[in-house]
Amino acid sequence: MRCSLTIALEQMKIDIFPISLFSGISIIILWVFPSFAASLSVADLFLKIENFNRPSLGAISRGDNQIINIAEDGISQTILTGSAFFQSDALESLGQIEFTNQTLGFGSNFVGRADIQASLGSLFFVPANQALSFDFSLFRQLSNSQSESQLNTVSSASGVNFFIEEQSLINSDNSSEVLPRQLDMLNQINSGLSASIPENYSRFLIGNNITINSYMENIISTDQQQLVTTLLTGSFQWTAIRDTMIFLSVSAQSCTYSSDQPRTCVIIAEPRYHGIIFFLIIPIFLLLRTIK
Repeated sequence: MRCSLTIALEQMKIDIFPISLFSGISIIILWVFPSFAASLSVADLFLKIENFNRPSLGAISRGDNQIINIAEDGISQTILTGSAFFQSDALESLGQIEFTNQTLGFGSNFVGRADIQASLGSLFFVPANQALSFDFSLFRQLSNSQSESQLNTVSSASGVNFFIEEQSLINSDNSSEVLPRQLDMLNQINSGLSASIPENYSRFLIGNNITINSYMENIISTDQQQLVTTLLTGSFQWTAIRDTMIFLSVSAQSCTYSSDQPRTCVIIAEPRYHGIIFFLIIPIFLLLRTIK
């Protein structure tokens, strides 16, 4: 049995009125930045609450001449996602947040993630056919799993991913190729884990405005439980006219639990396959005019 509740909010816009500098102390700044105009648009806000049961996994041998019968485990899941677009004279950025809380028959898992993508635009001089942007990702994961011996194990991990990327576009024979030059800086804080997340991260740029992200997480908790997660995301962004943007994102995730400890074979904290999610966002942005 599966029941879900979905609440979606789209197209909420906040305008930040143009600001001009007129003080005598700011004459030099006024010459460089005569005015500033910006707007903030909330593209979507999505809340999803699910409660469903997983089929029985049957009887599994624990490895010490004992048979463990795994009954149906109820799974409740709460997902909150949102995205916002900020645009000014010199900066354009798209921010996304996601919070997921999963409660299962033997524990709970909480994951929070925030991603910010920004293009510096005219703030710095960028040669033709190039784009300078940076991404910032912050994640937090906390899981509490319970084994058949009724012992709770808490695992948590936090991390910050930050990299600056310069994209060079090469056009030949009516084709486009993106050559990224990437600077990666990774700062991770681990608590109760002997392996950090994400362990492997790679980013591929195919054509114009098409991005594929892939990383694999290998988490080993203090009681030797091991979770291997593979997450693949992709995005396509296309601007039709100056005030219309179409953003398409595709993501797929698979989870597998494994360990050398026989007893942990009964702990499968999530369905092995989460499925593929397709969503289309079409935010409409008003044309900004600089008041000088």
